[in-house]
Amino acid sequence: MTAEGVTVGTIYILHGHGEKYEMAGGPPPGNRQAGPGGHVADFTPPGEYTLDHAEHHTTANWPLSVVPWGAHIRLTEGDVEYQVGQTWILATGPRGTVTRAMQLFAQRTNVQIAPEDAAREARRLFFQRGSLITVWTYNDFDKWSWNLKRDGHRSAYYIHTTARAERESLLDPPQYESEQSHGCVHIRPADRDEMMSRGYLAAGTAVRITKYGMRGPPR
Repeated sequence: MTAEGVTVGTIYILHGHGEKYEMAGGPPPGNRQAGPGGHVADFTPPGEYTLDHAEHHTTANWPLSVVPWGAHIRLTEGDVEYQVGQTWILATGPRGTVTRAMQLFAQRTNVQIAPEDAAREARRLFFQRGSLITVWTYNDFDKWSWNLKRDGHRSAYYIHTTARAERESLLDPPQYESEQSHGCVHIRPADRDEMMSRGYLAAGTAVRITKYGMRGPPR
């Protein structure tokens, strides 16, 4: 089913206590959508998957997702750095990881961007109302994500929440608006926490993605 143009469905826990959770997926078959950065929104291929371990996923394919969720941020001689373990990594400036991701994103969008403009745009991401963001909570894959492995190999698809959903969950009262994915499975932060506490998102858990149009748990 769809709500305000967003495809929403249901996660059924088959060997739990009958729990079910709302999720948002990619567009249904025949509605493939091209987007910026060379990304394409499409449905998650149906089939059998296995959850990989929980991770703070990072990727250079999305500039906001270069920095892991929860990483500490600092300024060093005017450039932004982020911390991974005990290591501080340069994010901005000519050799920054986020700068390079910004250049790649523009290139895949067929947009020409000068190196200094990419560096400027990368630096802008780390400031809000003129103040440096000191803890990164803008990763597109949010706090935790689980890769959907297929035949023992990692795929392009994940189960995860989104940064906007995480922020909405902190409101009083908490709010949530389903967001269309590019093929991943989007879940609510509160549902993620519950599923984690009950062991439903443990590494090795079997996941079955069914075809669009099917209703109810598999029989």
